[in-house]
Amino acid sequence: MAAISWASGTPGDWKTAADWRGGIEPGAADDVTIDAAGTYAVTISVPEAAHSLTVNDAGSTIVDDAVLSLGSTLTLTAGTFQLNAGGVIKGGSLSATGGVFQWNGGTLNGVTYLGALDLSAAHSLLNVGAQGLTTNMIDLTGNGSELAFQNTQTFKNNVFIDIGSRTGASIVELDTTGAGATLTLAPGTQIIQTGRHAAIHSMGSASGDTIVNAGLIDAQFGGGQFTIDPNVFTNTNLIEVENGDTLFLQPRRFTNISGATLTGGYYNIGAGSTLQLSDNLTIAALDAVVFLGGVGAALQSLDTISGQEITLESTLATIAAHGALNLGTQGWSSTLAMTNTGSLSLSGGAFMAASLTNSGFLSGNGTIAAPLINSGVIDNASLSLAGPAMFDVGSRLNHTTLSVANATVAGLRATGANLNDVGMIDQTGSMTLDARRGDAGLSIAKGATYEIDGDVGIAGLGNRSFSAVVNDAGILIKSAGAGVGVVTARITDTGLVEVASGTLDVRLAVGGTGAMR
Repeated sequence: MAAISWASGTPGDWKTAADWRGGIEPGAADDVTIDAAGTYAVTISVPEAAHSLTVNDAGSTIVDDAVLSLGSTLTLTAGTFQLNAGGVIKGGSLSATGGVFQWNGGTLNGVTYLGALDLSAAHSLLNVGAQGLTTNMIDLTGNGSELAFQNTQTFKNNVFIDIGSRTGASIVELDTTGAGATLTLAPGTQIIQTGRHAAIHSMGSASGDTIVNAGLIDAQFGGGQFTIDPNVFTNTNLIEVENGDTLFLQPRRFTNISGATLTGGYYNIGAGSTLQLSDNLTIAALDAVVFLGGVGAALQSLDTISGQEITLESTLATIAAHGALNLGTQGWSSTLAMTNTGSLSLSGGAFMAASLTNSGFLSGNGTIAAPLINSGVIDNASLSLAGPAMFDVGSRLNHTTLSVANATVAGLRATGANLNDVGMIDQTGSMTLDARRGDAGLSIAKGATYEIDGDVGIAGLGNRSFSAVVNDAGILIKSAGAGVGVVTARITDTGLVEVASGTLDVRLAVGGTGAMR
């Protein structure tokens, strides 16, 4: 190993031995320094190698038109390194503590870049070879700048990429084989739009050229446009659209949608923001997670026949077992019947549909302005049921307050929850107030009626810390059945408890000043 330096402040070629002090061209084991005073260029015109390279003169420019193989580090403390088309830096670690890298279409292959990789200059072009690139931060904000990943590889760093500019900046899957390639953006990769126009696309002739997002893609520039249009695209993690941005998710083939079902991945769309799918795509079933975060949040595609947008509300009828629809304050307005076997959550808005059949999870706060048939779990919710409701066998309320205008109870367990009867509830099956993990109650409002329609009762399960209570300010009536209905919950009566048929066996003392007959 030897220390070799550039001889003078005059231009020359790396391969010319006479241009180096001692008249020796550097080799793979040598530590090379270019720090001679002057204004000059050192050209790499054929493949070269060095153990390390330090550039430390402001007037020096390294022009790389061929392969430079490094054993350890390339450090720019002053000067310029031009990586031109045909130029390759292979191996080693790069840093620019005072100098400047100019990315003119060359390639980094198996390189670690220390610090922020700067592609903010207009028309910066950089390729990443199959052996990859390791870095933590990339500034891809130059007008017309492009970061291209050659052939199949996984970008597997915990890397933050700023992308976008006035005229556009791009991440490219570049297939040079013609046989098809896949670029995987691994977990930990965060692509954040910070300029008006940004894109992720493929460049190759094969129909199978694919980009897989397993990280985060966030279109968040107000009034901006982010286009994702490779030949094939798969999302296994998170896509966000915020701040009034529009994301055009329009690959030739979006593998997450098949047979009108959206499967896999997370899609978070903020108020006033749009996720625009390819023309004429529809989503009838949801087996992915979608959050519509406020007024004007849209997941849609263009109907090319009518010229109208096909909104999610106009087509979605099923939330599948692994699906979730999370709604912001704008709620939901549809003429279709909805079946939920997954998760439906409200955040203050109203859910309007022809009907809602829930055998999955229903949560949040707001109004269900649709007939409800429930055999699932209503969990951590505060909901008003404006339409008729049916609580079928299997129904559960967990830590929930539910106000009901008109309901039938065929089977319900309320765990640390409160069922508010503000209209009419007809109980035809089992009703359990489970207070073993928190107070559980049935509140019958003044003017409301809770009807025990048969020889069924209200079971109360409690302990020393929590209570199972029926608070009756309206009418609690056993209206049918010649047999016995047993109530083991405590009743506080300020309204009327009435037995019109059979026997109502109330096991605990009734409190309050209401009437009994």
